[in-house]
Amino acid sequence: MAAADLVTHSLQKWWESVMVGKRPNADSQVAATAHMENFSSCEKISKEVDRVLNQRGKYWYGDSQADIRGEVLRYSKRNGYSAQYFADAICSCGNREFQLSLDDNEGAAVRRCSKCGIQHAIGDSGAYLDDAKLEECGCPCGNDDLEITVGVSLYANSEDVRWLHLGCRCPQCGLTAVYGDWKCEFVGYDLLLQKV
Repeated sequence: MAAADLVTHSLQKWWESVMVGKRPNADSQVAATAHMENFSSCEKISKEVDRVLNQRGKYWYGDSQADIRGEVLRYSKRNGYSAQYFADAICSCGNREFQLSLDDNEGAAVRRCSKCGIQHAIGDSGAYLDDAKLEECGCPCGNDDLEITVGVSLYANSEDVRWLHLGCRCPQCGLTAVYGDWKCEFVGYDLLLQKV
């Protein structure tokens, strides 16, 4: 895949969501705490997580993996399915950086640990991989190792997932963006987030 095509695909969703000066409203967020096992951790959303993303030119930049939540909230709120719960991708070896391949038309994403090489289908992606045409994602700076955080929106008065947002941050340059999002009909958000 040509470098220009890779950049276009991996940041397509982010380009569509650019809004200068807009930040998520922490007061409108739903707070949650959940115990996550194996590959992810879920933390309570608070005003402290509503970190300031810095905009330089067309891109937003964050200082840590926690800043991905701010970008996912900004993007998801703009698109009508505000993320309410989050989980960070953490490999069983403890590493937090991955190569990412996804097909947001099929609703499938796979991460590969940059340290131990273990591949893992994110969320319920395993059920859709046969029909998926996964494309590798990367940062425009040339780095392919990304931090990954998933945010989910739920149906009203339910614990069932309605929409999934997949956000990434480049640990080299700090670029933070939503790389994919899709409708995700999954019963029980906590189980889905355990599979990040």
